[in-house]
Amino acid sequence: YIIKTATPGPYIADGATRSFTLQVGNRGPSDAREVWIRDFGFTGGNIFSIQAPGFGQCWLSNLTCYAPVFSAGSTATVTILFTVSPAQPC
Repeated sequence: YIIKTATPGPYIADGATRSFTLQVGNRGPSDAREVWIRDFGFTGGNIFSIQAPGFGQCWLSNLTCYAPVFSAGSTATVTILFTVSPAQPC
């Protein structure tokens, strides 16, 4: 499963930092292999960080994270940070 949330929001000031959080889980019963998570982002901002501690490797260039094995019963959090461009909707 994947659950996406945004903070703070839904409305924030120009130039403010905002984050998207993806809560990811494997309910099992088996380990998942070759797991890719990709977020398609948004318009109107500058993405400057993507992190998924304990999940696997992430790439900022295409908002993608990869884990060769995601164990049954595991959860992970992917956090994407960005700033809102002036006069742009988010």
